[in-house]
Amino acid sequence: MTEFTCILVDAKNPQWGNEEHTLINVEAKFEHYEEDWGYLPFMANPNDTEAHGVDLYNRCVNGEFGTIAEYVAPEEQTDE
Repeated sequence: MTEFTCILVDAKNPQWGNEEHTLINVEAKFEHYEEDWGYLPFMANPNDTEAHGVDLYNRCVNGEFGTIAEYVAPEEQTDE
């Protein structure tokens, strides 16, 4: 079996993904992505089973990709 390693090229626009500040939504570009895909949404988690998820979370918390924007709760949908 071949080990797969995700190499982060860049990330931007980190925002807390929940009120508890335990998840971060971020736009990430990884080396294995097709170049024309650009940045794709990624939820960084300090408890991710994959090392690249934990690494990206820690790098966001350390401010490497800018200030983490506050969490914004989704608007509730109403049936009209």
